Amino acid sequence: MVDADRAADERAFDRLREVLAGARAPLDPRASKVLRLILGGDHDLEITRARFAVHLESTRSRYPQEYFRRLSPPVVSFFLERAGVASVPRPLVFGLPAGKVGPPDDAAEWSYPGKRVWIVPGDAVKIVVRTSLEPHEAPFVSGIPTEGPLALRELPLYAPTYRDSRTPIVCPRCGAAATRHRALTSALVCPHCARSFEV
Repeated sequence: MVDADRAADERAFDRLREVLAGARAPLDPRASKVLRLILGGDHDLEITRARFAVHLESTRSRYPQEYFRRLSPPVVSFFLERAGVASVPRPLVFGLPAGKVGPPDDAAEWSYPGKRVWIVPGDAVKIVVRTSLEPHEAPFVSGIPTEGPLALRELPLYAPTYRDSRTPIVCPRCGAAATRHRALTSALVCPHCARSFEV
């Protein structure tokens, strides 16, 4: 990482706070790529001084995907611009109509479906992105209610499932035997070596 990138990462959270207060940060090719991934599904984001983490699955992963912190101000700036919001002084929810993102340089234009975006500012900025169940003709902005379709619902925490067996199962990877294994869709995870194997 070059010194300029390192310095931009160190300043990123302060820059993000400036964006939430009304400044704007333009999309560059890297930020556009991360934004495309975020708008491609239902994801939870957490941005702190130390990291820009994105939960990309149906649960809040123990190990979320992490991106360069300097990419968070342009991503959040995009949400505010598309919603027509000057600043986020308190928790807000936006409804964004389906749209297109023009190329920040020579990359191809891409589109995204209608979204709802919750932004909760603080020492850790939380952003929740969900596909909208109803099409929006125009953006809307609202405070976050405690109930109803606009209430904030984060992804559930990751909770592993286990499979118990009466007789020990020997791991083909390390040779250890155990009666309790973490269960994956079509495999088990050895509690000793943490490698998966099919049963």
